[in-house]
Amino acid sequence: SDLTVIDIDNDSYADRIYVGDVGGQVWRMDFSDLGSANIQSNVLADVGNTKHRRFFYAPSVSLSRAGGKEFVSVSVGTGDRTNPLNTTNEDAFYSFRDFDIEPGIPAAGIAEINVASEVYDATANDAGSSDPTTKATAQQLLDQSKGWVVYLGAGEKSLSKLVSFDGMLMATTFEPVGDTQNIDPCTFTSNGRLYMMNIKDAQPIEILSDGSENSAGLTSNKRSQDLSGTGIPSQPILIFPKEGEQVQIMVDKQIIDLVNQKIHTVFWHGQ
Repeated sequence: SDLTVIDIDNDSYADRIYVGDVGGQVWRMDFSDLGSANIQSNVLADVGNTKHRRFFYAPSVSLSRAGGKEFVSVSVGTGDRTNPLNTTNEDAFYSFRDFDIEPGIPAAGIAEINVASEVYDATANDAGSSDPTTKATAQQLLDQSKGWVVYLGAGEKSLSKLVSFDGMLMATTFEPVGDTQNIDPCTFTSNGRLYMMNIKDAQPIEILSDGSENSAGLTSNKRSQDLSGTGIPSQPILIFPKEGEQVQIMVDKQIIDLVNQKIHTVFWHGQ
């Protein structure tokens, strides 16, 4: 995939890269000087290729905190962009937790995340259940996990970069409809969706008419909303108007939602 390059210690120098590949692996690369050969690469997670899950787009990276722990959320979606009309694929969104947030390789090394046993299946949205026992169990499992996964429906695939914004993870998907093997590829029917989830636990997020966010009482199918466009939708785009308190969430040329802006510019001067 494309690279996500970050400055983990905020010293104005890039020192880490996250990148996915078409073999279902997400890599972490640490360096202190790109001009030298001192670049150390480690597999952060491997989703396995039995389902042919492939990462074509750069991971979305953000600093998060949950269960009393701070970590880097590395969020990616799978989907084969070389075969978008496939209807038998089984793809997913993943958000991995990298707890080694200090720059450089830790003394104990970087242990590859065991996706089968260390990544919580958040598809059913048990973390948002109205049953207290179910909710508490889900939260405990999430706190012990190294990330979460949300599985998509048959034929649905992630064909754009995920976007992290203010604790929210946004993504679009593409799903062909009907017999895609015997039709004109220029006239096929498809569904496009926009997903909005809490980056910590994958709970659905809806944007209310006043721009506020809500997750209470939402079932798993509320993670996404249908898009009106045709073809493969773009990644979500955030527009920050020069005047106004709300951020525009756009896909292609369509404004989907207006969400309240929690970050404000502050000016000060010294005496």
